[in-house]
Amino acid sequence: MKKHNFVIMRYSLLTKEGVEWQIGRQEFDNYKEQLFNASRLAQHEFLFEM
Repeated sequence: MKKHNFVIMRYSLLTKEGVEWQIGRQEFDNYKEQLFNASRLAQHEFLFEM
């Protein structure tokens, strides 16, 4: 019997109206800076490659 593996990923979107998630509940420039923070992106890349 074949085994199936499922991977669930959530992506963040840069929108001026993005208040649904905690990261989006701040000033737009701060939101953009935090969203594209190099250490945050590196962590996501590491987890994606596992």
